[in-house]
Amino acid sequence: MIKFMICIILFSSAMLNSSGQVLNVDSLKRNLQTSHNDTFKLMEMIAITNIYGETNFDSMLLFSQGQLQYAQKLGFPLSQAHAYAGMAYAQLNMARFTEALQNLLAGKKVVMNPVNENNVLPDRYASIESNYDYPKPPEFRRFDTQSLLELEQGILYSNLHDAQKELTHKMEAKAYATRSGNLKLLSTVNLLLAITYSTANKLDSALILGKLAFGQARQAKYKKFIGSILLNLGRIYEKKGDLALAEEYYRAAIVESKLYYQRGEVVGYLWFANLHMHDATNDSSRYFASKALRMAIEIHAPNLELRCDTLLASIFMKAGNKDSIIKYQTQIITLNKSISEPKQTQQVQNIDFNEQQKQEAIEDAKKAYRNRMSTVGLLSAVGVFLLLAVVLLRNNRNANRANILLTAQKLETEHQRNKAEKALSDLKSTQAQLIQSEKMASLGELMAGIAHEIQNPLNFVNNFSEVSHELVDEMKQEFSEQRSNRAMEKADLLKGNLQKILLHGKRADGIVKGMLQHSQAGKGKMEPTAVHPLIGEYLRLAYNSYRAKDKSFQAEIVTHFDQDIDKATFIPQDIGRVVLNICSNAFYSMAEKAGNQPAGYRPTLTVTTEMSDGKMLISIEDNGVGLSESQLHKIFQPFFTTKPTGQGTGLGLSLSYDIIKAHGGEIYAQNTLNGGASFVISLPMA
Repeated sequence: MIKFMICIILFSSAMLNSSGQVLNVDSLKRNLQTSHNDTFKLMEMIAITNIYGETNFDSMLLFSQGQLQYAQKLGFPLSQAHAYAGMAYAQLNMARFTEALQNLLAGKKVVMNPVNENNVLPDRYASIESNYDYPKPPEFRRFDTQSLLELEQGILYSNLHDAQKELTHKMEAKAYATRSGNLKLLSTVNLLLAITYSTANKLDSALILGKLAFGQARQAKYKKFIGSILLNLGRIYEKKGDLALAEEYYRAAIVESKLYYQRGEVVGYLWFANLHMHDATNDSSRYFASKALRMAIEIHAPNLELRCDTLLASIFMKAGNKDSIIKYQTQIITLNKSISEPKQTQQVQNIDFNEQQKQEAIEDAKKAYRNRMSTVGLLSAVGVFLLLAVVLLRNNRNANRANILLTAQKLETEHQRNKAEKALSDLKSTQAQLIQSEKMASLGELMAGIAHEIQNPLNFVNNFSEVSHELVDEMKQEFSEQRSNRAMEKADLLKGNLQKILLHGKRADGIVKGMLQHSQAGKGKMEPTAVHPLIGEYLRLAYNSYRAKDKSFQAEIVTHFDQDIDKATFIPQDIGRVVLNICSNAFYSMAEKAGNQPAGYRPTLTVTTEMSDGKMLISIEDNGVGLSESQLHKIFQPFFTTKPTGQGTGLGLSLSYDIIKAHGGEIYAQNTLNGGASFVISLPMA
């Protein structure tokens, strides 16, 4: 039972997402209910499963089953295998070994077929499904999942005390992880192998593998797994008799586990208590064992509870406390009944036997099939000779048949081509609709900005027109009363007003002409464009657009333009749309922070251009609320938005990403030291 506890604690680190994201389950569930896209529902299911993998195995099993349903519906075989692994992992933690083995065999049946690499979850979503680095070839994804399933099966057999099968499956897991080159997975496999050797008292081999796992975890920045490695290195040193070093490792493991993994903290206290059981600090041993038991009950881990009860029973037996001995032995009996290990061992053996018989039957069927094919081949050879004779006799008739067959194939080819063209047309239509939706959203932003921009000169024109109208009436009065000097003064005022009307009219005319020029540039033509005027214009439009919606909002805009940059060749309205989208999001972020009214806060947007290695860099930095780690990873994904439901399409930054990529450039987001966010665009100058 000790081996099982160690393996489950370790392996949970491998199953959970290592990015350190703290996701909100309630928010994910709401998204799951409101989403109409099956792919997004699958991703929500995976994210929820990852969260529950640390705290609630009943819920993890439920959402893994949902993950399987959506993966089957979408036709992603490797995602189905990953769901089987998640279900099995939850059942292992719940001590439901028979069901776990059935799911592991179902998952292995999927990943053993290379054909299932043909349809996989796209790279930009795959990182949600796994804790491994993407993009990577589908073949490597299959190897990763094979390794995961083999590793879980090794853990299952370690619990059933079948050391030979345990080692076999763990070595298979290592072979697949090595083929994919996955350091995080290799770190997990090597530590679990170290536990196997430690259990067999091969302590030198166990120590080598444990230190190898530690180095791989450090190299892969696998922080969540460090505590588990330290925990088991301490266990190895304890078995080697170096109790001082073992205690040092246990203390370090407890500290690391507090940060990343509660189950590891439980086992750390448990082993720390066991370490002090035989010395004078028996009170410390009882304290840490009781603390471990309370935490095991809180996280609903029956196997950990059993281990804690067993240790406490031993402690009180040594102290001669009969009441406590009876209490913990009663709990041990109750937990053993709920786990029912002997009965499940027999069931697992039956499944193994049935699977072996099934494989033998498959091999027999293959052998019989090969024999039949040999017979068919011989008969086919005879038939070929007969057919040749018929061909020689009836050449003309066969030629006609060949023409008919060729015509049918041509028709089928045309039919398939038409289907492919229709599918392509539908895809382009859908893409055009999505792009049009975002363009309309951008158009709304532009119209609001233009309206605000053109309102100022129009107000001047209206005001000076009214004043001029009054001056004309006063001039008539002065002329009628033959006061020519005063009439001439008013004539001078009238002339000045007309000049101001002309000036502001030309300003409004310039704004309209500028917008017309950008609308004509919407044909997607690459042309030399003055960089700074374009950025300044769309920056001003974004600000005026936001001010049109929230007149109380004020922001300071700072520009640091590299004067050595004059013109660059790109599609002006596309780059303008990118600037507009990023600036609009920045104003939204700063307004959100300003709404919390922090003392001394002044919204500031800083736009910088510079040259670097033959490329033009455009940096747009705000001091708003910033982005979380999870938002940074998904900010350019389609339909992802940080705004409340109904306030954002989730397409603006995704289309901006596509526009910059189409220009041969790069775009990325990062948080700044002042707590805000910065978007950096890199464009080639030629």
